[in-house]
Order: sequence, then structure tokens, then C-alpha cells
Amino acid sequence: MKPIIPAKNESITTQKYNTSKLKIESLNTETRPFQKVYISPQRLKDFLKSEAITYGVDYDEIYSVAMAESGFHLNAYNEIGKSYGIFQYIPSTFKAYCKGDYLNPYHQITCATRMFSEGKKYHWDAFCLQHKGNKNCQKRGFN
Repeated sequence: MKPIIPAKNESITTQKYNTSKLKIESLNTETRPFQKVYISPQRLKDFLKSEAITYGVDYDEIYSVAMAESGFHLNAYNEIGKSYGIFQYIPSTFKAYCKGDYLNPYHQITCATRMFSEGKKYHWDAFCLQHKGNKNCQKRGFN
């Protein structure tokens, strides 16, 4: 499979509410919450597959975590925990383990696959709910 690499400043279409009408504009990948980013879900799945191969991660497992966390919606936002994106990162976790912009879906995918390959799957509640016997999940209170 040929790797899918996003362009450095890949232009993506976003929608955001502007007063009383819907305004559509083009922004680069440095977007912020509440702006709806449209990148083909298939393109992101292909990128996840490519990264899973690169990092030696089980695609089905990491995809199931993304589905449980966000429904694989790149604009998913949790107001309570302030988590965002496909893998529902919060800024502090992303900053501790990742490089780039936590709002960028490509950066989230790359970081999540790397974290999975390093045995840090337990950072996701969805993984721990499926693997309660994992020692690190048990330390987080998943029994």
C-alpha cells in the first residue's frame, strides 16, 4: 500500500457559523474547535492503515478504538473533558506524547499509532473498557 502523506499545508474545506448565515471558507490544517473540517473519511482511514503498517499496529484494534472514542468523526468534541478529534485527545496528553497540532487529524492518527506501538494503548478509555485485564488499565480504575 502506498503511504498517504498529507501536504504540508493541505487545504481543507471548513464550515463555521458566522452570525445568521453559514459561511464556507477554505482554511489550512491549523483549525480550531467548532469549525467543521471536511476531509474524506476514506482518506483518513487509508492514512490510518498506512500508519498502522508503518508502526506495526493492528489496524482493526486501533480503528475500533477510534470508532468507540469518536465514531471516527474528525470534528468530535467532548465539552466535559475538552477532548477533540478522531482519538479524542486533550491538549495536555497530546503535548506530552505527540508532535504537531492536536486538532490536526493526521497528527492525531500518527501519534495514536505510535503510542499503540509503544504499549500506551491504556490512555484511551475505549481500549480499557475492552481490556480490563490490562495492568495499566487497572491502575486507571478499569476493573
